Amino acid sequence: MYSSKHTQLSPVQITGVIVTLKSQSAPYDFVSRYFAPWNGIPEDPVTGSAHTVLAPYWATVLGKTTLTGECDMCVCVCV
Repeated sequence: MYSSKHTQLSPVQITGVIVTLKSQSAPYDFVSRYFAPWNGIPEDPVTGSAHTVLAPYWATVLGKTTLTGECDMCVCVCV
């Protein structure tokens, strides 16, 4: 849900922010959220395109070639 806290980031000249962390819940390897309030997207509930950036990162960190990423409304399997 949109919060006034998102507007505090508005002066920054970036298009979006990806927040990710290692999952604590099986079967997911990592979880993520994408925020782009500067472009009218307070929080992207799907975040699938962000996983194309995150998959190589988490593959290296976790030493895996197949990953399952979770976002708010999707599950992405990255090979």
